Amino acid sequence: MTDKVPVSIWAKDYVTSNPIGDAEIVDLPTGERWKTGADGYAHVMAEPGRIITPVLEKEGYPRMQGPTVTIPPDGLNDADHEITLQVPGNGVYRALMTAFGKPQPGRHHVVTTVSALGKNLHDDEGEKGVSVTLRSADGASRNDAVYLGTFLGKTEWIRPILSVRLPFLRAALAHKATSFDGGAIFMNVPPGDYIFEARKNGVTISSAAMTIYPNSPNVINVSPPWGPKVKGPAPSGPSPI
Repeated sequence: MTDKVPVSIWAKDYVTSNPIGDAEIVDLPTGERWKTGADGYAHVMAEPGRIITPVLEKEGYPRMQGPTVTIPPDGLNDADHEITLQVPGNGVYRALMTAFGKPQPGRHHVVTTVSALGKNLHDDEGEKGVSVTLRSADGASRNDAVYLGTFLGKTEWIRPILSVRLPFLRAALAHKATSFDGGAIFMNVPPGDYIFEARKNGVTISSAAMTIYPNSPNVINVSPPWGPKVKGPAPSGPSPI
């Protein structure tokens, strides 16, 4: 019998940053359920090599999927490696679905955050100026991420929403890279296995994997530390000829 290792799953409210306690966490591949405590944590034991894809279920919140994570031999039991779920309340979720539009049948909206150097979901700091590509298992890639902007030091939604709702104005309205929140949204993504690839001059950024299942919720949020992460300065290479 394979020994199980500790795995921490943490749920956080997108708007308030408060932990989401008394929530059901459902592993999408197996249907196994766990419950978060008042601190937002569900502490579970799992076999190394097992794949966990958590979905949060709680009154007042939409069903939302987190990252797909393969459990390593030592488990996942600290803030830089725990599995996370960042979920808005029902009111914010409905407003965003109205503004951006619900996914087409059989498709899903996918959100990820590019983490700044040494940051995780507890730090809540993204990397500005990053372009994100979503690559599927067959090698096809999408470069049509929707990026949020910044206005008076706060996240700005108007231009991103208009760029989605008014495609003929997208070239003029859409932001070209992440703002300080590090967020990127891909609309209407079909089920499958995907890799997020992120680029910014002068820094090295890790890629991140994600799986969308046929029974995944409308929205998947691949939140830190499982989205792309800034690893440090880009290595210097030979000067171009």
